[in-house]
Amino acid sequence: MKKRPPYSRHLNTSLHGLLLIVCTGSDAWQWAQLTTWFPGAKVVMPPGADPSAYDWRIAGEHDVMIAGCGKLEKFDRIVSLGGELLATGAKLVLYAPERGLMTRIDAVTVDD
Repeated sequence: MKKRPPYSRHLNTSLHGLLLIVCTGSDAWQWAQLTTWFPGAKVVMPPGADPSAYDWRIAGEHDVMIAGCGKLEKFDRIVSLGGELLATGAKLVLYAPERGLMTRIDAVTVDD
């Protein structure tokens, strides 16, 4: 059974149209706890964690921003997280590193 992302227990299954922020990177825990930076719904993907180990259903039917905080995760791990979020029904997934360009992560389908 997959575990819930840290800080998701306090979130309702319906975020009532709120944007969900997934904090990643070496400073993810600190950024997720800040009330002055984006006071909305925030969860953590622990640094170095496998995104597929978590139950991302909380993201279903919502827009999600993956925030890169501190030392960034490798991009392939971010893309994997984006895929997990899209697979659970996220409408839009954006990756916003602390420094750098924002990237949209889209689902890719393969035709036979």
